[in-house]
Amino acid sequence: MANPGQADADGDGIGDDCATGRLRPTVVVAVADSGINPYHKVYYRPDLTAHPCTYVKGFDCSVPALNLSIGEYATWQEAFDADRVVWEGIQRHQWYWIPKTNIIGAVCDDPGTVAGKQLCILDDSSDHGTSTTSAVLTETPDALLLFHEGDSRANDLASPPVIPDIQSHSWGPIAPIPLHAFEALTSDPQNCGYGQHQAEALYFLAAGNFAPIPAPADDERFCPSSIVVGGGPTEYGDAFSWSVYDFASWVCRPGARGGSLDRWASACGTSDAAPTAAGAAAGALLEIRRSEGYVGRSSRTMLSAAVSRAQFQHALRYSATYHPKPRFESHYYLAPVPLVPGKEYLVWGWGFVDRQIVPDLVACATGRGCLPKSPDAVLWNSARDTARAESWSAMHSVLHP
Repeated sequence: MANPGQADADGDGIGDDCATGRLRPTVVVAVADSGINPYHKVYYRPDLTAHPCTYVKGFDCSVPALNLSIGEYATWQEAFDADRVVWEGIQRHQWYWIPKTNIIGAVCDDPGTVAGKQLCILDDSSDHGTSTTSAVLTETPDALLLFHEGDSRANDLASPPVIPDIQSHSWGPIAPIPLHAFEALTSDPQNCGYGQHQAEALYFLAAGNFAPIPAPADDERFCPSSIVVGGGPTEYGDAFSWSVYDFASWVCRPGARGGSLDRWASACGTSDAAPTAAGAAAGALLEIRRSEGYVGRSSRTMLSAAVSRAQFQHALRYSATYHPKPRFESHYYLAPVPLVPGKEYLVWGWGFVDRQIVPDLVACATGRGCLPKSPDAVLWNSARDTARAESWSAMHSVLHP
């Protein structure tokens, strides 16, 4: 149904905008995690002062602004002190947008702790939420963010201010992602795990750290329409954490950190692998939409005027590289070489995903040609996809006899 207070003249179920003349091609990435530091420069967009409903199709115009001292102070502590009353007044289960940032929606149902007090959304004690969202923006700085701070159910996100284009999930056994409800699993593999909106978004899910089993670890990872991403490579050659999943991405990378305005630090783990791949997909999708002048869905399964979700995922598979060029370094990092030379598909699934693949992804999705894949790699992944679908079907039959 359309967003509250908005007409739905085109009948797409999304709702018309409060200012139709300024809409522009955008891409919205949703992340659910622990707290976030919205003062960090990674989110700073001084030109984004208008309500998101004036430029994002279908955005709920009733969402209030969270007016913070963004870009006004030299330190995080000064900004926080100036806004302390604002933070203490935030309501749980209420969506906000944050002017002068690309955070167009933020909500919480499980507040974090800052300076000994329970505060929603803001968190400088854990870098996780700031790190995962900065992984998205490192790949595509022009992405817009929906952010949820909450428990593993994230029930508030059944009614977001706008349906996201891409979702990224990095923690918990039951995915705390927008639009997801565990009880909403259906027998249709295109809809599993997406709740009421039936797999409208691309769904990137972290594979988990050092998973010592040859199959997905929970129901969302079994879902055939999920895009499961593992981290690699590392000095340990942790094939088990990513070899049986769809893609690999950076297990070690720099990320924004809480408690400052500009601090970055290298971190390692598969939590940032999924948002790295999600950010790369966002960059390709945004380029496609800009080339088309596309500002909103024409149907619930279209990512652009001419590219469906199925076409985009096919292009993602065929564009992921077997030989990524090194981009990041840390004490935990070695140059990316295949664990089984000549048989990369055995350890990288379809391949490696970050922003370096965007030109090939766009070309493949828009019909200009896809990169060739080894026939053995295609057979390997086809067999894996079949096994994954059969496993999900069997699991679903047990959960919902």
